[in-house]
Amino acid sequence: MKMKTSDGDIVSEYRCDSVIGCAVVSIRKGLVVIDNAQNGFCLYRLDEPLRGPIRSFLTNPPKVRVPKQVAFGKATRIVVGGSDNGSVYIFERKTGRVLETLRHASDGLVQTVSVSATMICYKDSNLETRIPGPGPRYTVCYRKCLVCTR
Repeated sequence: MKMKTSDGDIVSEYRCDSVIGCAVVSIRKGLVVIDNAQNGFCLYRLDEPLRGPIRSFLTNPPKVRVPKQVAFGKATRIVVGGSDNGSVYIFERKTGRVLETLRHASDGLVQTVSVSATMICYKDSNLETRIPGPGPRYTVCYRKCLVCTR
């Protein structure tokens, strides 16, 4: 959906062919990556969404169709996405090639990912870590990856 910044009126709409999950936008590069909930993630240009995806980032077909988060890293040079098979996928944005697969578990959801200059952080449903003090239990794993430090 494209909206006017002045008043929020809808200028145009684009409907995807499938159910979608999470998305990440780079205004600077004019790009958006969307979890297509079928076989990975799709890259679109913000100014030409009707052309369809300009690149696909393929993962193993999901067993469970749940939203998986996606993030840009290294100034949008990499795309990082979760899975339902215990892996975090790291792709090269320009080619779609898998640069690295972080295997956290043999199975299970990795739905939340976050990227910084040197780390990829992800949340999964397999490892329980108790945060001191009152409050909920969090499932958090941190892993340094080779791609981030190159």
